Amino acid sequence: MNNDVKKLFDAKSDYDERRDKYYFERRTRELEKLLSTLPRKSRILDVGCGTGIAAHFIRNCGFPRVFGSDISRTLLLAARQKNINVVLTGEIALPFRSSSFDIVTMFDVVEHMDSYWENLREVHRILAPNGVVFISYPNPHMIWLLDMLALVGLKIPGKENRVPLEEIRNKTERLFAVETFRPIVLVSKLPGAILRLFEALERIMPRFLLKRIALSYTLTLRKIQNVK
Repeated sequence: MNNDVKKLFDAKSDYDERRDKYYFERRTRELEKLLSTLPRKSRILDVGCGTGIAAHFIRNCGFPRVFGSDISRTLLLAARQKNINVVLTGEIALPFRSSSFDIVTMFDVVEHMDSYWENLREVHRILAPNGVVFISYPNPHMIWLLDMLALVGLKIPGKENRVPLEEIRNKTERLFAVETFRPIVLVSKLPGAILRLFEALERIMPRFLLKRIALSYTLTLRKIQNVK
């Protein structure tokens, strides 16, 4: 992760006000499905927690043992104001003991990393046996449209890297097994009627087409134990 990414987020002290609330809602719907399978005592880490909105959401779902990490001091200050336990980190190393978390979440983090697979190896280390990492990130084939939405104020800019789904699978296949994959067609600050229309289209659209035109993906990876 280069310094430009850190500067980008350090300059977003108003992130909570500018963020796309519908985008957050769509991703957390998928996360809720995972949370519903976990005991309330589970330890959860949100990597790239930013202002702590995801960690705050998780805690409000009844999981008090939630923590956050991020590279931006500016965003972590906002997270601390939400009473989230957070730590400042670099791109790769995470200052936690091995097998110390039951679930790790990464909301739109991997696309900003130069070596996200090295970070996922570190995530594998801190996950407990049978632990899960929940990832969301933009469809690399649709970055051009996300950039256009950012230009007209419907998205926050910053989706500069392109991470193909197949690459994530190939680079992490010895660490994790893919458990769920969900394409989300539209993530934008548009009128509710339009958003509901696109959700209806998602339900009837062929899977191959949905994967191609979706603006965002969510991915759940289950830890594989025996890694050499």
